[in-house]
Amino acid sequence: MFALENLDGHEIIGTSDKKIGSVLDFWSWSYSNISNPFIRGYLAEYVVYKTLQTQPDQFQFYDGYHLNRNEMDQDDLVFSYQGSKIRVQIKSTDTLCQKQEFSCSPSRGFVAGDNKNQPEKSFNSDIYVFAQVRLDNDDGQRINNILSVWNSRENEGFYKTPEEKAEYHRIQHSVRSDVMNLNNWSFYIASSSEVSKLAEGGKIAVETLENNRAVHKADINSLCRVVGRVCFLTIPNRTMDNRDKATS
Repeated sequence: MFALENLDGHEIIGTSDKKIGSVLDFWSWSYSNISNPFIRGYLAEYVVYKTLQTQPDQFQFYDGYHLNRNEMDQDDLVFSYQGSKIRVQIKSTDTLCQKQEFSCSPSRGFVAGDNKNQPEKSFNSDIYVFAQVRLDNDDGQRINNILSVWNSRENEGFYKTPEEKAEYHRIQHSVRSDVMNLNNWSFYIASSSEVSKLAEGGKIAVETLENNRAVHKADINSLCRVVGRVCFLTIPNRTMDNRDKATS
């Protein structure tokens, strides 16, 4: 798939005679809750992509493929490593989540050469990157406490005092700052064959990844090196199929 050219945010949303906002306004409205699990997942893909881009001699992305995010693609990233096509899936969680685990299930991958899905479910990407963001547990507890108080005032129109609103905004600012600080991110990188052994019931616990010697851990500074190592170890185990032969 060849990606669209990116918008720059200044495009107008409205009619010929009335503006209701801009694309930048829409982005701010829809994505400001950056700690939301769905948006954090998009951010994780962006972080891994932009980090690997810093080593273009090692990770060669196909022309135009990742200019913007491809929502329906089987793989989150696709690049060439030492002449071999590498398909990547990226998962994310944070330490405030009740269950410290990643969702990871087999699927029927799309075969571009045949223009159809595979008949059997499997772990189709070559490597998997699991990203965990460390957040302040106290911030999480404070947010829950405030929301509990507000929800108890349903009959009063969910009344909020100015002090409560100020505290809530302060904590949310702290959480969002922690999410955007890449020193708070840890990454677990594993091959498809290893992931297929670890995923039980479509879930993999963080503790399982942490304690498995076949899973490689990285921080933001070592991410390129570790991803490269897993790619190197994965290539000899791959078989050429229609997806490799297909042109991106």
